[in-house]
Amino acid sequence: MVEEIAFIEVQEGKQDAFEEAVRIASKDIFPRSQGFVSLSLGRGIERPNTFALKIKWESVEDHTIGFVQSELFGAWSVLVTDLLGEAPIVEHWLPVDLV
Repeated sequence: MVEEIAFIEVQEGKQDAFEEAVRIASKDIFPRSQGFVSLSLGRGIERPNTFALKIKWESVEDHTIGFVQSELFGAWSVLVTDLLGEAPIVEHWLPVDLV
């Protein structure tokens, strides 16, 4: 399992609209993608226009190929593109077993 973390800056005043777009996508878009596990969203305290979207996937390829190259990515883009302040920073993370 991997975690995609996308740091997303939205335009001033569009934070609520972005949160609503993620709510919609969390129910209607992401769960339809192969390898999707779960999703969470955090909003910056120091930078309230910045969000951390965390999505767990079964594999990196489930995100980078399965989702990004599907019509689902197009539907996600339609929801959020006009809200973005700049291009998101997207990284993939592996869990570290600390026990």
